[in-house]
Amino acid sequence: MNPPPPAEAPKFNIKLYERPGFTEDEIREIKEAFDVFDVDGGGKIDLGELQATMVSLGFDIDRNLIEDLLVKGDTGDQDRQIDFTEFLNLMTLSQQEFRTKSHLQEVYELFDKEKTGITLEVLKNICKDVGEIIDDTELQEMILRADFDQDRVVKFDDFYQIITYEARKKK
Repeated sequence: MNPPPPAEAPKFNIKLYERPGFTEDEIREIKEAFDVFDVDGGGKIDLGELQATMVSLGFDIDRNLIEDLLVKGDTGDQDRQIDFTEFLNLMTLSQQEFRTKSHLQEVYELFDKEKTGITLEVLKNICKDVGEIIDDTELQEMILRADFDQDRVVKFDDFYQIITYEARKKK
C-alpha cells in the first residue's frame, strides 16, 4: 500500500496578520523570512532551526544570544519556539523601534566605536568583521553616497538621513 499523500499546508491568509504601518508586501516578506527559518515546515522555529539558519547565512552567533532571541520572541505559549504570529510581532516591533532617532543613534554607535564617524577604514573593519569582501573603490563609493557634507566621514546626521529617507520611500 502507498502511504497517503502529505496534507497540504493551509494557505497563508495575509489578512489575519495585518499590522498598522506595514504593507501586505512587507508582511509577505516577513513570512518568507519565517519560512526560511522554519526548516522542517512545522510552523514554529526552535533553537536548532534558528541556529542552523543563522550559520547557513554566514553568521557566527553565540548560542546564548540565539536563546535570548527565542525567549524574547516566544511571547505566547512560552514553549521556547516562535510561531509566525510571534515572529511577526518580533519583526514589526523591531522595525518600529528601528525607526526612532534614539534607536538609530544606538545602531550608529555600534559602527562608530571610536566616535570619529564612519570612515573608509571603519567600513573596511566592519566588512572584515562580518566576513564581507568588498574592494576599497566600492567602499569609498558607499561613503561618498552617504556623506552629505562631503567630508569623507559618515556622521550620525548622514546616517540618519539615509535610513529615514529609505523608510519614507517605502510609505
